[in-house]
Parts: sequence; structure tokens; C-alpha cells
Amino acid sequence: MNVFCSVYASLPSDSEVGLNWMIKLVPNLLAAGASEQELVAVLLTDPSKSRALAPLIVALRERQGETVRAPAEVREVAADVRERIEKRVSHWSKATAGSCGGGL
Repeated sequence: MNVFCSVYASLPSDSEVGLNWMIKLVPNLLAAGASEQELVAVLLTDPSKSRALAPLIVALRERQGETVRAPAEVREVAADVRERIEKRVSHWSKATAGSCGGGL
């Protein structure tokens, strides 16, 4: 998580490429076992970045069971992000199922 914090801190808040990269990175981190709660905490450390990443933050908070109030557009994008997260987590789970389980 320390590396994620450092990378996030180094991204300029006006970097669309960097922010889009974060939206692609987070599902992979979740699939690898990162905590949604910890990721949200990091993403909220910078108000200007967190505004740009609102759909990602909403998606993560909703995955934790929170009811989040947000503009319709943010909720729509968050739904797409949640779908991407679910696919990645599901794919990772299938790919790693049984990979360490037997016969050495």
C-alpha cells in the first residue's frame, strides 16, 4: 500500500492520463487483495484528485456496503467502474483458484 500511496501522491491532479491509470490500477489491486477501505482512505487524501476520481471512490464505497449520495453522472460512471472491478476480481479468483493447492 505504501507504493500506491507514493504513486498517488506524485500524480499531478490535472493529469487525465494519471487519473485514468488509477481507475485501471485499482481493480487490479483489489483483485490482488487490497482493502477497499484503505484505497478509499488514500484516494481521499487529496481533495482535487478525489473530485476527479469521484466515480472510483463511489464505486469502492458502494462495494463496502455504503449508501453514497452523488450526482447521477458520477453514479453512472461508478456503476461501470464497479462492473470493471467485479470482472477483474472474478477473473483473478478463477485464474488463481487451485494454483497453490497440491502436490509438491
